[in-house]
Amino acid sequence: LKEDPNEFGGYFIQNGIEKVIRMLVIPKRNYPLAIYRTSYMNRGVNYTPYAVQLKSVREDLVSQSLTMHYISDGNISARIMYRKQEFLIPVIVILKALVETTDRQIYDKIVKGQTEKSEISDRVEIFIRACLLYTSPSPRDRQ
Repeated sequence: LKEDPNEFGGYFIQNGIEKVIRMLVIPKRNYPLAIYRTSYMNRGVNYTPYAVQLKSVREDLVSQSLTMHYISDGNISARIMYRKQEFLIPVIVILKALVETTDRQIYDKIVKGQTEKSEISDRVEIFIRACLLYTSPSPRDRQ
C-alpha cells in the first residue's frame, strides 16, 4: 500500500464496510495541531476561533493537554487545566514566571535579531505590553 505521510486519517474498507478514521479520536502525542473552532470565541472578549493544541505525554504515560488561543489583539493565551478548573493565562506571564529576566531579554530571545520582520517584533511588543496589565515591572525592568 502507498500511504500519504501527510494525511491525518482517511477511509478504509473492512469486510465490505466503509470505516472512517479521524485525527480527533486520539490526537497524536507530542505533536502540535492547529485548530479552527468557532466555540473558542465564547471563552472571552476578543478570543478568535484559532488555537494550537498539544497533548504532551511523558515516558510513564501521564499526559497533559495544552491549548494556546490566539486573541484578536495579537496576544496568546494558554489554557491550563488544574483540578478540573480551566485557567486562561497570557503566555508572556508564564514566560516571566518561569525565569527571572527582563522584558528586553525576552524580546531579544524571541525575535533573535529578526527585527526587519515586523510581524514578529510587533507581536512580541504586544505580548510584553499586555503583561504590564497583569504584573508590576520588576526592579530589573526599571534599569
